[in-house]
Amino acid sequence: MDNKLKNLKLDLLLKELKLLDLEREYVDEFTKHYRPIFMQELTKNGYKAQVVSGETLNTSIKKENKINADENELKTIKNIFRKIAKVSHPDKTKNIYKNKLYDEAQIAYDKNNLLVLYKVAKKLNIDIELNVSNLLLIEKIISDEKKELSSVETSFLWIWANTESQEKKDELINQFIKKHGE
Repeated sequence: MDNKLKNLKLDLLLKELKLLDLEREYVDEFTKHYRPIFMQELTKNGYKAQVVSGETLNTSIKKENKINADENELKTIKNIFRKIAKVSHPDKTKNIYKNKLYDEAQIAYDKNNLLVLYKVAKKLNIDIELNVSNLLLIEKIISDEKKELSSVETSFLWIWANTESQEKKDELINQFIKKHGE
């Protein structure tokens, strides 16, 4: 794959990441808004509030685990992070925007998130050499993000909040209580 195609593919993946970030923000806000209402309905129906699986109490579905990367990908991640640090580390610049990008890159580096590192590098106008295995890792990261976000749409909270009839909402509350005990 030539560099122009790789760069276009990366641009496409970065735009997809931006859309996923917006979707994550929506889901987080949705959960923040509807969870207390849902929990109140559960309590009214005899459910004893307790820590429940991530179905309804998860305030953020952001992936916290490290992404599995092979040795070459880890080297690439480290090199990109170093390039970013050279221009954005608080010891190198007092530019608040660049310092925030450094913080974002540090989190991405800790999680082996090559996609976010590419995004930060692009914002800092740092040219990064791509290879096919890097693109495959980035595609996997995006795929995992999509799966995580789509799983929310099958949660009791999501279905309950998007159900119009009170009868169906009551049914869902009862199903939840049966599944998770009183």
